[in-house]
Amino acid sequence: MTYRAAIVGAGAPVAKTNSNLEGFSIGYHHANAYLAHPGVDVVAIADIRLENAEALAAHVGGAAVYTDLADLLAKEKVDIVSIATWPTLHAKMVLAAIEASVPMILCEKPLAVSVPEIDLIAKRAEAAGVRVFVNHQRRYDPTFAGARRLIADGHVGDVLRVEGYVGDGWDVMSWGSHWVDMARYLTGSEVDWVLATTIETGNVRYGHLVEDQMLMQLGFANDTIGLVHTGPHTTGAGFIVVGTRATILLGSDAPTLMTSDRDPADLHARYLAPASEETNAFNIAIADIIAATAAGAPSLIDLASGLADMEVLVAAFQSAAEGRVVQITDVNREGTRLPA
Repeated sequence: MTYRAAIVGAGAPVAKTNSNLEGFSIGYHHANAYLAHPGVDVVAIADIRLENAEALAAHVGGAAVYTDLADLLAKEKVDIVSIATWPTLHAKMVLAAIEASVPMILCEKPLAVSVPEIDLIAKRAEAAGVRVFVNHQRRYDPTFAGARRLIADGHVGDVLRVEGYVGDGWDVMSWGSHWVDMARYLTGSEVDWVLATTIETGNVRYGHLVEDQMLMQLGFANDTIGLVHTGPHTTGAGFIVVGTRATILLGSDAPTLMTSDRDPADLHARYLAPASEETNAFNIAIADIIAATAAGAPSLIDLASGLADMEVLVAAFQSAAEGRVVQITDVNREGTRLPA
């Protein structure tokens, strides 16, 4: 079977819009992953800027071009759609794709900017019988997947603490949400409570307010403690796992493994091999959601996981605003999680 794919949110062909070289061109990553899959044709591109849609259409070898998602959904029969727009647009676009009965919807993280929006998406998707996925593609990266196997095989011992950090002006929703998700993925546990503090001065990214700095403490059901922090006190991004037998440092550079009871070079070679074109996380994510949908099986990036991530983010901003520990069971499901 050949799947017809569409991408909403082409972005600029060249990502150089600010000091982070943050170019809003995530649509190209989705496009390349579809091109790498032998069973997918990219048939339509939508972007509010016609020139951006045309550029991505040319990149995929030709596709219908639209400047409006509703127009695309009305005129194209697609099997899968990628939503790669700004976070505040995600919910309404995912809901539109659900209304059009698109079988597979892959949305960039975060799925929405409030818990009520995701609750509504989950309700509508179930009623329509469609699958919604949230693109936390780092779960498919061989380094992070290898770290999870390293932990599962007992080489790290009991995981005591996990820590994710990101600097260079990034905020917790745009980038730090990856580390919230990775904390859940690597611990194999869910968050029970959150304690957080923020500094906010009115900064805006992707059209919505974001914090300048955040420190978030996570309490997991298996008694692991997690930290996620953003702000100018650090540069780059990384993730640390501290266990009773080993410590792992994961980030943009080569992973580091420190262990006391075994040759680290052997474990490193077995579990933390570097990525290659064959192990591109975006490519694996696309293959996984297609296979999972065809088989009616779970995937690593199902809607339920995206909802759990959002509950943690909401709890963090609620904790910062109220000055208290917030239990996940007590998360405010009526309001937005955006900074005031």
